[in-house]
Amino acid sequence: MRKTILLSKRTSSLPQAVLEELLECRWFRDTIRVYNDILAFTSTGAKMDYSVIYVPGPYTFVSKTHHRIGSLILSQGRLPKYLQVYIFGTNNEVSNRLKKVMGQTSTDENLEETTIKRLIEMVDENNCLAKVFRRAHNYYETHLGEEFTIRLVPNKGKGKEYDLPDTSEVAGLIVGDMSSTVEERDIVVQFQSETLLQIRDGHPLYMSLQYPLLFLYGEYSFHTEIPLHIETDTSRTRQFLSIRQYYASQI
Repeated sequence: MRKTILLSKRTSSLPQAVLEELLECRWFRDTIRVYNDILAFTSTGAKMDYSVIYVPGPYTFVSKTHHRIGSLILSQGRLPKYLQVYIFGTNNEVSNRLKKVMGQTSTDENLEETTIKRLIEMVDENNCLAKVFRRAHNYYETHLGEEFTIRLVPNKGKGKEYDLPDTSEVAGLIVGDMSSTVEERDIVVQFQSETLLQIRDGHPLYMSLQYPLLFLYGEYSFHTEIPLHIETDTSRTRQFLSIRQYYASQI
């Protein structure tokens, strides 16, 4: 027996003012990648060139990057990471988030706890993905022993492509058998698993899960069925926008 619990809608306050204020500070601009990683729902998988990781400039990878998502429930004896921090250890959330990045960069000492608290509040209030996992925390606390999964869907529905997302449109909390509701392109966050799930870069939430400071509302971004509008006299046969074309248009 399966039951799907739709998640309630987002609030309407704007987060841009918080970021605009922080971006005026040089120290925040220098460490914004670390603050983003502290808040991210997914991890990045790639081979990194550590010979240049401690110098200014972009990260240097020696392989193709991909994003991975873990399970809702952490393994025994391990600290919560990424989306799990939104569910567990919320009483010591700032310190748990700091532990996640400690030692990964040379900027650990520059991270401010008050700034992390402000960013957590901003994300919680505005980001629909954060609300999904916060409600998973509430469900877990009130239904101890009951296993559930979260389904992140790739399609909000026709006519809603450009609307800001509601949690009820992008996710459902599923208790019991989910086989009849899950589609091929869905991201299914398991209840507990040692395996990290690699997310397809064609899923509309691929970037929002990794970059909450860029996609402030957890909004949909690139997907594989964005129509490509081209001049009628061109010889090109492509019907849909490529991922490279999409992000080039956003810069």
